[in-house]
Amino acid sequence: MFVWFAYLGAVVAAKMSAHNRVSFHFKFFPPIVQPICETIADFLWLLFNGYFVYLSYDFVFNKMNLFWKSQTTGFR
Repeated sequence: MFVWFAYLGAVVAAKMSAHNRVSFHFKFFPPIVQPICETIADFLWLLFNGYFVYLSYDFVFNKMNLFWKSQTTGFR
């Protein structure tokens, strides 16, 4: 149930635009610059997450499969 509450809470927060985000410093910008800076920050966040998806994929499918021998039984 905890996992479902976390997922549903994230959906409701995203729908209400109340998700956790550090955006206090954007309030100091002029109103015309705020959406531009938020868009750039969101794009950088997507690039950051995409890079870590790539690193995870590379690790799981390329680096982790180097050891096909079972560590406990020794079977290949």
